[in-house]
Amino acid sequence: MSLRGYAFGFLLGVILLTPGNVHAQSAAAARITGKVIDTSGAPMPDVAVTVTSPALQVPQLTARTDGEGNYQVLELPAPGVYRATFAHPGFRTMVRSDVTLSVGFAARMDVTMEVGTVDQTVEVTGATPVIDTVNTSGGTNLQQLEINLPPRGINLQELLPMAAGVSMAGKPDVGDSNMLNRSSIITYHVLLQPTLNFEGINIATSHDLDTGVYFQSYSLAEVQFTTSGNNADVAFPGVNMVAVMKSGGNAFHGTLLADLENSNFQANNITPALAAQGLKFTNPIRRYYDYAIDIGGRIIRDKLWFYAALLFGCT
Repeated sequence: MSLRGYAFGFLLGVILLTPGNVHAQSAAAARITGKVIDTSGAPMPDVAVTVTSPALQVPQLTARTDGEGNYQVLELPAPGVYRATFAHPGFRTMVRSDVTLSVGFAARMDVTMEVGTVDQTVEVTGATPVIDTVNTSGGTNLQQLEINLPPRGINLQELLPMAAGVSMAGKPDVGDSNMLNRSSIITYHVLLQPTLNFEGINIATSHDLDTGVYFQSYSLAEVQFTTSGNNADVAFPGVNMVAVMKSGGNAFHGTLLADLENSNFQANNITPALAAQGLKFTNPIRRYYDYAIDIGGRIIRDKLWFYAALLFGCT
């Protein structure tokens, strides 16, 4: 077992206690905005907007519409599935359920309320906004399936080429052959200073075009990469990354993953004739394996959760 492999596994042991809104920093948090009108098209002020979700560790968040019928509910933990209720005396209660919010997503939900009694409820399901019409930034959101399933290295930096407009300098990763290498990040074919936020902490070291902090991607719930139209809170012109870890919850959950590879798994198309011309087989797969385990759940229901993850790798 090499020291490189041992150090890599040791650095990736992570234990977190996660009170629900911990990773709702402004860059990662989602929000719901919109306007409430009646059937005549007139704006409705003072409508009570109530938002609930398993992602919250408070019973609910509330807001009220202003004189123009506009409302907004900010700093919502993401990713998460939400339910929004709109209530006003003399009108039927409107409910929008199963609204999935991804990292940084601003969901616009405009509502038309009908005359009736408050105990009459009109519920709309499966109408999650799929286009962010509020934010101006352009980029890519990677959710858990997109993070875990594609065949690629487990290092966090190997997620970057999966974003539109982002690539890495140097040789491509083959079977985690770049596991401890630092590769400069390219945004739209230009070497630009990136902003790499992991749970609100910028892990870009100094003003380098990469990071010296090594994280595995198994413990991530979602990652957002924005390459254009960033707000003033992003100081540099390169890609802006917002990575959010998985969290605990009222239900216990966990995964166990393992993989193994060696040089016998890799084909070689360098024929004797090509070798005679000086061509060589580069970046071969080494003997390598890793194990990843994580678990999350509750300590106190609806108040305190925990999440722990550990990766052990060897080359």
